[in-house]
Amino acid sequence: RRDTWPDESVRAQWRALEDFQAQGGARSLAVSNFSPARLDAIVLEEGRRARPTVNQLPYCVGYHDPTIILANARRGVHVQAWSPLGSGQLTRYLRDAPETKQAC
Repeated sequence: RRDTWPDESVRAQWRALEDFQAQGGARSLAVSNFSPARLDAIVLEEGRRARPTVNQLPYCVGYHDPTIILANARRGVHVQAWSPLGSGQLTRYLRDAPETKQAC
């Protein structure tokens, strides 16, 4: 259920990543597809030693939430787009779409 996310297994996984980082195994930690509420669940948890530096999200001209970059920035998290060209959809019918022309 999304209203109880993240469950204890996700919290335990994040703690394990923090331990890995503390032992020198990683310089930074990242997440993928985390909503602002999900970020808050790990960023604001008491005793947290590390926060994600990057949140990898589907983000492209034809598919994006204009508020998502600001929401992540407020939490100190950078957004990295995956599929920034819309899986090739910009090559034909979306190439001439008004939002594509405006962005480019």
